[in-house]
This record gives sequence, structure tokens and C-alpha cells, in this order.
Amino acid sequence: MNAPRVASLVAALVVAAPFTVLAQQESLLAPGERVRVTAPSIGVHERVCTFSALRRDTALVMDRGTLLALPLASVTKLEVSRGRGSRAGKGAVIGLLVGTGAGAALGVIDLAGEDEVAEYLFVFYAGLGGGVGALLGAVLGAVSRVDRWEPVRLYPVRVGLRSQRNGVLTLSLSLNH
Repeated sequence: MNAPRVASLVAALVVAAPFTVLAQQESLLAPGERVRVTAPSIGVHERVCTFSALRRDTALVMDRGTLLALPLASVTKLEVSRGRGSRAGKGAVIGLLVGTGAGAALGVIDLAGEDEVAEYLFVFYAGLGGGVGALLGAVLGAVSRVDRWEPVRLYPVRVGLRSQRNGVLTLSLSLNH
């Protein structure tokens, strides 16, 4: 092959590669899904929106009734909500620790200077406080639900071709892992 043909082939592959990869990724998002977008260069910081469509170089999202067209080149992070999760486990652990500490402190204050029975009552207070704290923490954690966000990779491989002012073409390749 001669040099102009090789250059033309490389240029065609460079231009087509991101769009081919993007087309393979479109099934990751469905219209109507909740997404969280970060595009600092255009002033978007972890904005929660509703996904509308993905174009070759633009993500379309609804934000409070307004359709936004976000250039994909400016999007640094895109996440999709995979449902809401409970914090019951975390609340139970925190409640257990706080309740045990509070119960132990109450035991020390209430039973200072007592005999051998005081040691057992101290453990009882700490255990009772821990149990009540764990129960309250689990209930409060179950009530406060949070989104589970999953990252969406728009371009696992990004290939760019840029013309410099001096007429030189620059080829760039970046991998998103």
C-alpha cells in the first residue's frame, strides 16, 4: 500500500473507532433511567438527571423538565442508578458501638464503688445499651435509603485526531479501565 492510502485508512479508523465503541455501549442506558453526570468544564457537578438519549458526541438528559445536551468530550463521569439500598447494616453497627459505649458509661457512673455484682451489672448495662443501640440504628438505617450508583464507561478506548496550527496532525489514544 502506498502512503496516502495508509494515511486515509488510519484517518478513517481514528474517526470511526469512538463511534463504534459508543454504539456498542448504548445498551447500558435506557431512556428514563436516573443518571448522575459530572462535566466540570461546563459547570455540571454530580447532577442527577433522567437519561434521554446518547448521540455520537452528545448525551441528552432531562434536568427538572429541561433537556440538556452535554458534549461527551466534557463528561468526566457518568453513573447510572441501580436502585436504592438500605443502610440498615451500617446503622446497626454504629448503633451497637454507640449504645455499648453509652451503656458502659452509665454502668460506670451508676455502679462506682459497688461490690463484685457491680462488674456483672456493668456488662449488663453495656450489653443492653449495645442491643438497644443496634436495634435503633438498624431501624433508622433501613428508613434512610441511598442510591447505588454504577459507573458507565462511554469510551473504553478514545482515539483522537487533532490538527495543530502548524499543519501537523496529532493522534491520541487513551484507555478507560
